[in-house]
Amino acid sequence: MPDSRLLQPIIVCVICLMLGSMALLYRHNKINNQHVHLHKRQAVKRILMGGMVTQNVHTKDEIFQRAAVATDNTECSLVGKKILVKGGSAVDAAIAALLCLGVINSHSTGIGGGGFMMVYIRELKKATVIDFRETAPSKAHENLFGGDANNGIRGGLAVAVPGELRGMQLAHEKFGKLPWKDLFEPAIKLAKEGFHITDSLQIALNKWKKDVFDEPCLRKLFVRKGKLLSKGDRVKNVALAKTLEKIAAHGNADVFYKGKLAKQFVKDVKKKGGIITEKDLHGYTPIIRTPLQSTLGNFSLLTAPPPASGPILALILNILKGYNMTEEFEKQQPEIVYHRMIEAFKFAYARRTELADPDVEKSTMKIVHNLLDESLAKKIRNQINDSRTYNISHYGGKYFQKVTTGTTHLVVVGPNGDAVTVMSTVNGYLGAKFRSCKLGFIYNNEMDDFSTPGISNEFGLPPSEENFIKPDKRPMSSSVPVILLDSHKNVRLVTGGSGGSIITTAVAQVIMNHLWFGMSMRDAVQQPRVHSQLVPSVVYVEPRMPEKVLEELKKRGHNVRVTDESHAVVQAIARVDSQWKSICKKGNIENTLLGKICLQNNQDQEALFAESDFRKGGTPAGF
Repeated sequence: MPDSRLLQPIIVCVICLMLGSMALLYRHNKINNQHVHLHKRQAVKRILMGGMVTQNVHTKDEIFQRAAVATDNTECSLVGKKILVKGGSAVDAAIAALLCLGVINSHSTGIGGGGFMMVYIRELKKATVIDFRETAPSKAHENLFGGDANNGIRGGLAVAVPGELRGMQLAHEKFGKLPWKDLFEPAIKLAKEGFHITDSLQIALNKWKKDVFDEPCLRKLFVRKGKLLSKGDRVKNVALAKTLEKIAAHGNADVFYKGKLAKQFVKDVKKKGGIITEKDLHGYTPIIRTPLQSTLGNFSLLTAPPPASGPILALILNILKGYNMTEEFEKQQPEIVYHRMIEAFKFAYARRTELADPDVEKSTMKIVHNLLDESLAKKIRNQINDSRTYNISHYGGKYFQKVTTGTTHLVVVGPNGDAVTVMSTVNGYLGAKFRSCKLGFIYNNEMDDFSTPGISNEFGLPPSEENFIKPDKRPMSSSVPVILLDSHKNVRLVTGGSGGSIITTAVAQVIMNHLWFGMSMRDAVQQPRVHSQLVPSVVYVEPRMPEKVLEELKKRGHNVRVTDESHAVVQAIARVDSQWKSICKKGNIENTLLGKICLQNNQDQEALFAESDFRKGGTPAGF
């Protein structure tokens, strides 16, 4: 047997080596796990969602020095980037990327729809909102659907007058640099030569399979040899390519709203029972609106006024910022953080039902002023109990609002510091569930975003009168385009989301995750989310939420429903400058992920952290 005296020093050495290795590993991990206060990105941890492997979950940082584009489709992000490389403005890039999305993700967006664009010009230190939301036809009235809600989902009565092309034209006239036709070329090429069915499009086709087979023009595009096309199948939309070519050659959108294209539009809609006239199309005008402004610490938050839901986002953040919640608090008591979020969502959505098109409902802007008042946020905060939730009446809910889906959103930061955040939609998946064989695009069902008299919900709450249909009125939207500015009026964050009524809460969570809870841009977007809009009385939670948090929410009285469906898709670009420089100059980071990022980017330069939400499979692009 070996002498124990000889073994002792060997054992001591082994123990020392083990302890040393553990210390080095701990130090390495500690450095690699620093959060967004260091403004770095972490190695990806989450690649599962609801037991289903998600596609295109980012495993590396998307960091750019000069410019970035984030959309929900990789090819369209690249289209935007190429426009910037050619010398186009941020608005040029946004228009080209949006046209691309209208081809590839036609189930969510396209020239048959409408939306909102917010543009920030760094040199002027000024932001502008362009409202190109769809409008009700001149013959529309509040009882248009005759008590049948299905008329708002599919068919001609569901179609509102589209605004996307008019909105693009106005934005290009004010902020564009490249020729109009140049912005259409990538989309025309895709439509003519073909594109591949995406995950998102396949989901929409499967969900509305019967409508696709029943409607001749949808069937012509998406059915082959009697079978529904699926992910990866190649599609050509020659009719849409021809329509886009005509609009591009004309130099503006007039050719769509007047003449032969307008006549075909009216013919298509009338055939499906609609009431849009050529005069409705001729008369459509986008509206320039003043952005709403709120304060978040040292940052100014800019967002869109009604009929967008900017005031609701601002109210949510105003309520929650009063808690002064930190990264440390979020780590130690995540259940309290989520509970407070949910309660703030309920109070805010109760007030959303009071909002409407401000050009028709004159009381709207007075209500907006009240919603932005810090004293209201404080009053609501005092009504939130960290230990429990309440019934609907506690939150002031008088009316109900629908759970909706759909839409696309993209964000751009140009090399000169300008920023664009834009949402466009045909409303529900596949819009009004019919397509123009001659013109190639899918018609919106935006009329469904209005409230309908006589249809109460399961809790007996009536629909919001403020949002009833009226001629030439724009329905309320859940869209919340956001630009955050620092104290020098430079863009700090540009973001927005798609997904219907859950957009507002999703964007709020991404902003909080990034600014307050120390998360990188990637983690801020990929973090599991919750959603509640008061009615229905359900808290929707993504499957990746920790079980402990779920149990604590249930203890507080929340009706929790874990679901991997109907989650918003958020695009975001964050700009980091002085803080980025100071972190890169710190020592002992040579072999860490942070060190690699610092080497990748000149530490004396600004950095753009871009994120396309993995929930829809896109990736950002930039240079």
